[in-house]
Amino acid sequence: MTTGHRKIFTAAVCVLLTLTGVSQAAILASWDEWADANQPYVADDVLAGFSAQIGMNADRVISPFGSTDGTFGTVSGATTSDQYAVLVRQTGSALVVDLTLTNNTGIDYTVESIHFDFAPRRNNTSTTSGTGPNSFTLTYLTGGLGPDNTQIAAESDLPYHITANDNNNSDFPDYDYDLSSALSDLILGDGESAQFQLVFSDQTDLNVSSILDNVAIVGSTAVIPTPAALTGGLVLLGAMTLGRRR
Repeated sequence: MTTGHRKIFTAAVCVLLTLTGVSQAAILASWDEWADANQPYVADDVLAGFSAQIGMNADRVISPFGSTDGTFGTVSGATTSDQYAVLVRQTGSALVVDLTLTNNTGIDYTVESIHFDFAPRRNNTSTTSGTGPNSFTLTYLTGGLGPDNTQIAAESDLPYHITANDNNNSDFPDYDYDLSSALSDLILGDGESAQFQLVFSDQTDLNVSSILDNVAIVGSTAVIPTPAALTGGLVLLGAMTLGRRR
């Protein structure tokens, strides 16, 4: 294939992909700096047309705790200089974290994955040390996706990342979850909301907290082409290719 043929073929494919609704994944909402120190914690950043918040049963943004790896889970985009995060514990904070995402963009979106950093914590290096939560479940509760009350993931007996205040501002462990493995409906229509829930457990000391930071929800546009648009794209692809040959 000559350079000219490559260019015309690439241009034609781009037109066809646009007509068929192929799009690139993006972060729809994220919590990193926790600039909203009162809950519900409004997302630090959202894609235009979205709104998102995190609800817990107590306000507990804390510093100088925070994940400094520059990622949401393993997705790039978080700041490395931030030193704020939220505590998860029974006393003074919460073991239940609700994430709500609302789509008011005017078009449908596919909600693809959830990402976050989580650091279990203990008092000291003793085997009888008091510990914060080191297990959790992630569930889709209700809204425009489905089916309701679907468990996305469950993790238990996670290693302790923070001892007392050592390592409290560092590269926290990453967690990434593809929603397609559990949910059959990933399309969040315009005007719809979706609610997810993280429930933390296996805490042995009510006053020892573990740390949640760098939370993000990722998705992409979900444009479904009409038959006419798809046919038009194929005709255009053929016409452009034929024109190049001539």
